[in-house]
Amino acid sequence: EQKGKWLDWMLSYTNDENPQFPSDQAVMIACMMAQDTLKRDLKKYEAQCERTNRINEERKRKKLEQQQNDIDTKSLQSRNNVVCDNDNQSAALAEKMFGNGRDSKDILLIGLANGVGCGIIVDNETYQSSSGYTPEIGHLSIDYKGERCVCGNKGCLELYLNSATVLKRMREATGKFYDYKTFCQLWEQPEIGVIFEDLVEKLAAGLVSAVNILNPELIILGHNGAWWPEKYLQMLEDEINSRKFSNKQTKIRVVPAFYSETTAVMGAVCNMLTKYFQGEVL
Repeated sequence: EQKGKWLDWMLSYTNDENPQFPSDQAVMIACMMAQDTLKRDLKKYEAQCERTNRINEERKRKKLEQQQNDIDTKSLQSRNNVVCDNDNQSAALAEKMFGNGRDSKDILLIGLANGVGCGIIVDNETYQSSSGYTPEIGHLSIDYKGERCVCGNKGCLELYLNSATVLKRMREATGKFYDYKTFCQLWEQPEIGVIFEDLVEKLAAGLVSAVNILNPELIILGHNGAWWPEKYLQMLEDEINSRKFSNKQTKIRVVPAFYSETTAVMGAVCNMLTKYFQGEVL
């Protein structure tokens, strides 16, 4: 097409009135000029295609990123692919299904970590309130004139039993910078024993109130509480049973979490298994 255009243009100058070029020379020049034009047009076309491809690839990439970002928790829950619950509630379920709570219908799990959390099993089912909030035994006050807690209450159990506070006391008492588990293994050292006795007294003060309300068969210590020495678990059990209001013939046991620090992870699995067998997930 380009050659034809150039040829027509060149031949227009070879008529009898304006014979500037012979016809054969006009054809040769027209072909050369058409070829140069085609080369330039081809380069422009290739450059345009390259820009278009880059733009399309960038659009595809952004679209894919947007699609990935749009997959949020709410949309997944609406498709029944995700089950969410509190870590201590999940841990309590794991202990009930496969751990130390298999033979108990009513369980109170206490998680000692950055705070003091709990999970509650009542009549073989995880306790769920209508509000969706989980139980917060760590904010049960054991000293109404005590230090102000971040929650606004005073003397909360969590102020005295959280892992950071306990570690600070133990490190100051021993001059050692060990972790929680290691200090629990050193329970026979007098300075560590004194701290554990104080922890037992404070934890028992809070748990007795919870026991008088819930009447559990079993109390499980999870998170860092799973490392507590047997001596102090027994001391805590004796203290609770001697002070609780309910039938003195009924003894509440205190045991460590079967899955120790992985109990909450196992609980996440149990959450999904429970919903699956109930037909609530795909």
